[in-house]
Amino acid sequence: MGKVYRSLTGAVLETLHRSKTNSMIFAREKGSDAASLNDATEEFEKIIVDRIGRLKAAVRDSQAVVAGASQHAEQVIETLRTNIAVLEAKLRETEDTVRRKDVASQRIEESLSTKIRDLQSAVNTEKRRQRVRLSVPSK
Repeated sequence: MGKVYRSLTGAVLETLHRSKTNSMIFAREKGSDAASLNDATEEFEKIIVDRIGRLKAAVRDSQAVVAGASQHAEQVIETLRTNIAVLEAKLRETEDTVRRKDVASQRIEESLSTKIRDLQSAVNTEKRRQRVRLSVPSK
């Protein structure tokens, strides 16, 4: 919007400057005939129309810049949304993998604990048998 404002300000200031110049022309023309006054008025109108045309062109250019920037911003937003969706999917997949591995680790831990208990029980049983064998005299 800064470009539009600067362009508008420039056009208005230039028009005001020219209108002061044209006022002087009109003042000089007072004594002349109506035809030259009419010519000066037409010249002034042409200047105003030219300035308005430039201003409209500046506004169109600014609108095109804004539209381009807006379109670019929309594309960036869409790209970011896509990236977020991909990252969220990867996160869910990773979380699922971690849960599955945790469950598998727990199962292995339970299985190994059971085996350790069984082996300890077997060792204790064997120790008792050996004690019994050693305590009983052979015949």
